[in-house]
This record gives sequence, structure tokens and C-alpha cells, in this order.
Amino acid sequence: MQIKIIYFEKNFNLKVFYLLKNILYENEIILLSGGKSIKKIIKSIKKKIFIPQKKTIILSDERLYKNNNDNRTNYINLKKNFFKFFSFKKLKFIYFLLGSNNCILVKNFQKKIENIVPNIALLSLGNDGHICSIFTKSKKLYCSSYLDIVKPINRTKRVTLNMKFLKNIDQILMIVNGKQKGVIFNKILSKKKTLFPFTKFNKISFILDKGAYREIKIVNKFKLKIIDNN
Repeated sequence: MQIKIIYFEKNFNLKVFYLLKNILYENEIILLSGGKSIKKIIKSIKKKIFIPQKKTIILSDERLYKNNNDNRTNYINLKKNFFKFFSFKKLKFIYFLLGSNNCILVKNFQKKIENIVPNIALLSLGNDGHICSIFTKSKKLYCSSYLDIVKPINRTKRVTLNMKFLKNIDQILMIVNGKQKGVIFNKILSKKKTLFPFTKFNKISFILDKGAYREIKIVNKFKLKIIDNN
């Protein structure tokens, strides 16, 4: 099985933005992470874009701060960046309601995503290989069918959609930008130990910039399906 890579050598953030724009036009239900990668991509937008359709956007994970208005939350990141530059004919935004106990938080979100499966997910690879807030060595504080509340080592408590949920999604786009993430991605390709939770890559397309692409050192590059979009 080949591993699909989309390679943008130049103007990475701008090109990923256009990819994101197409995702929003072509898909009804989208799973998004709210980390720094999305923030950098949105900076490429020069004017507000209107999506003339009904959409559902689901936030993949969140740090457990006291409330949603904390500037460190993924919720605020999307509000200040993503939703500042995209508007929709009709939007359903599903996020984690912070400030309640673990049981209420999980039940509230679980109810919102009941019988909903995203058409596509746009996520980013962490510097250690984790995605969303799925850390292989984290302590699980609360678990439900599709959600986990976890305490990663030396990190803030988090709530995240888990692997059972992600495996239901037919297409996952994974942003891998920068040298450090490229090093981790090379370890994933080489089947070395990382925090990356997937063992099969058939549903994943990895989106690489020049810094990440340069770190691919594996010998069997014929196993990679590289789409050069420059």
C-alpha cells in the first residue's frame, strides 16, 4: 500500500488555505483541529469568504481550561481566526462546553455528535507524532464511546475525540509542516516508535511543506505516492 503525500514546496500556507476552501465547499460535515497550524493558514486570507451552503464543523479536541473564553482554548482560536474569515449560509459548530464536570461535558458533546460522521477531517501532526489530543502514554480520566478525557505527561488535561471516532472518517488530511514534524513523520514512515496512533494509512493524505519533506530519509520511497502541487 502506498502512503499518499501532497507536497507544497512554496507558499505552503496559502496553498493549504485553498485546499481548506475547497474542503468547505465540497463537504457537509468537517472535523477540524484548532491548533497553531490552522492559525497560520488563515493568515493567508486577504478577505472574508462566504460559503453558500449549510455546514457542520466539529472541533476535534480541547484543553480543559475553566471556560471557553480562555484565550488558550482551541474554541477561541477558531472564533478569532477561522470564523473571522469564513462565513456560512447556515452553520452548526460543535465544540466542547467547558466549565462543567467531566461527565456532563462528555454527555453534552456526545449528544451533539450522535449519528454524525464527518465526510473529511483536517488535522495537524504534533511535534511528537500525536494528533488531536490522543497521546499513547496519557492517563485516561474519563472514557466514553467516542470521547476521552486525558492527562498527558507534563501537559494540561484535555478532552478529545478518540481513535474509534476517527476511524469512521473516510478521508483525513494531515498537515506536516516544519523540520521537527518532518523528522517525526520520517520516523512514522520508518515504523519507529512515536506517539502517532494510526497503524494503517489508507485513509490519510499527509500535506508536507519543504521543511518537512526534506526530512524524509527512508530508502523505499517507491512506497510513497507523492503528489507535487507546485
